[in-house]
Order: sequence, then structure tokens, then C-alpha cells
Amino acid sequence: MVWRLVPSLVRMRAYRGLASLGAHMYGPSCSLNVQRLPFGLYLKTTSTTWHRSLANEFAALQLVRRHTNIHVPSALDLVSDSEDSYLLTTTVRGVPLGRCIDTLSQEEVTTLIGDLQECLSELRAIPKEVAPKYAITNVLGTACYDGRLIIGSVYDAARGDYFGPFVNEDDFNNTLRCIPLPNV
Repeated sequence: MVWRLVPSLVRMRAYRGLASLGAHMYGPSCSLNVQRLPFGLYLKTTSTTWHRSLANEFAALQLVRRHTNIHVPSALDLVSDSEDSYLLTTTVRGVPLGRCIDTLSQEEVTTLIGDLQECLSELRAIPKEVAPKYAITNVLGTACYDGRLIIGSVYDAARGDYFGPFVNEDDFNNTLRCIPLPNV
């Protein structure tokens, strides 16, 4: 993509301008970090402390597009400066499920369930191409970020908010145990 040959400083300025335009045209999104942009694009912005999470999301979108037929956004760009990181993606055509789920007929719900089951089957069939000595990693083969793990764990400054990678499922499950309730 030719755009990615443009210096990152110029791209980031363009993204900030498009984010302002998008907020004016479409209003703010329901997420503090994501803004709908013109031209069928979305921009996710975080502080550079969360760049690893955006890098994993960028790679995950590419992985799912490469190995499945699931409709996910195209990851177009990932760029950072000393303060902010930006992930630029395309939009996925359609109506957000949250806007229409209450109006679905029983037949449509049945179809939705089948579609979601197919998506899960395709995701489970993706080959693990990174970090072969670990059973559970993020897409890049490194530690995972998951709010559910963070909430249930005592904070460790050396580890930060990332967990793993895990050699096996038992190693992962031991991390999930609730410290105040040791057998849970």
C-alpha cells in the first residue's frame, strides 16, 4: 500500500484530521477510542502504552482474513509516535447486530446461530503459526491482554497487564484461578 510509504508523522496528522472530520460528520462513537471516518474507514486511537494491543489486533485481523471467510475489517495501517498509536481499518458492510437483534424473527435467530457457529469453527481451524512451544499466546506469539484476566489477578508491575504466553492449558487455567478463592 503506497500510503504506508508516506512518513508516519504525515499519516498521523492526516488521521487526526480525519478523526475530527468523522466526529463532525458522524458524531462520536460509543467507544472512546474508535471513530468512524469518511471513506468507509475507522480509526482506533490509544496511548503508546497500549501499542502492543493494537499490534496484536492488526495481526489478528490479517490472520482472520487470510485463513477464513469471516467478514472482518481490513487492517490498513498501524502507526505510533511518542504519545499515541493509531490503527486504521475498513468498515464491514451491514447493520450492527446490537441495533437489530431484538427485532429478529425466530428463523433469523436460527440463521444467526448457525452463522456464528460457522465463524467459531473457522476460527478454531486457523493454524497456529507462531511460538510453537506455547499452546496459548496472542496472535503474535507473545503475552495476551484480556481485561478478564486483569480483573481477576493481583497486579504485577513486572508483568504489567499482559499474561503468558502459556505452555499448556493447565498453565493458563492456573492463571485464571481467583486468588481470594484458591479452588475457583
